Amino acid sequence: MRITEEEFKRAGEIEDGMGLSDADLTLAIKAKRLTIAYLEGRGIRWQLALTPLRHELNTLEGFAEARKRDKS
Repeated sequence: MRITEEEFKRAGEIEDGMGLSDADLTLAIKAKRLTIAYLEGRGIRWQLALTPLRHELNTLEGFAEARKRDKS
């Protein structure tokens, strides 16, 4: 999974999943996954920082699943 610096900056500016386009939502999920993977690789001391990121990822993934159901 690759992401450019510009995409990562744009993903950092995304605040909530309600008013996002499908592309922005996908980008935000991708950036959260990469950030979580990086922090998990850094070791146990980063576990506290991972908790809110995992919560945000679950929320964004929920929005994405709901959109898929709504389009069907």
